[in-house]
Amino acid sequence: PTDETDRTTHSHPTKHRGASALLSPISMPSALSYTSLSSMTTDTDCADASLTRRSSSGGLLSPEVAGAPAEHDGFYMLKKDSQRRTTLSRVLSQDQANICKVWLSSVRQDVADSVLNMGHLETLMCGLREYIANQNKDQLETAILTLKEDLEFDSVAINQLHLAIYLFQDAVNVVLRSHSIKPHWMFALDNLVRNS
Repeated sequence: PTDETDRTTHSHPTKHRGASALLSPISMPSALSYTSLSSMTTDTDCADASLTRRSSSGGLLSPEVAGAPAEHDGFYMLKKDSQRRTTLSRVLSQDQANICKVWLSSVRQDVADSVLNMGHLETLMCGLREYIANQNKDQLETAILTLKEDLEFDSVAINQLHLAIYLFQDAVNVVLRSHSIKPHWMFALDNLVRNS
């Protein structure tokens, strides 16, 4: 002797029951005052402090460390930029001969009878390295002026010098790839070279 509504409720418990049947009742404090609210926030703060951080996959993460630099922090970014400049400057110093060899080959591939030689590229590279390391334009401008004087301000030679400056980035990237540098660092170093 069960009626139709009983049968559908048992076979589909959520079909005819309201939301109040599924949720647990909320207990409200009988009287609210400023002191009861402040004690509630203190209890909540303590409960939050005891929680551990979890990743979206459910694994535990290390807790936030007070004072740890955030990646968007200006000082952190400045420090990273300085590290990348130092790394790139070191690579340019250690691999100068190899970079200049690749670089000269690239220049001669574009201009068969180039007037530029290894010495010209080494001079230019010293100026570029100083600019990358210290953001000092004076060294770079001095190197370019020295080369222009050495090339006797010949317009064809100066055009080849401009081409060499343009090809510098590719020559450095070839040598950087031979080192075990992480891809995101490669991108950052590539940006430094391009900006120089």
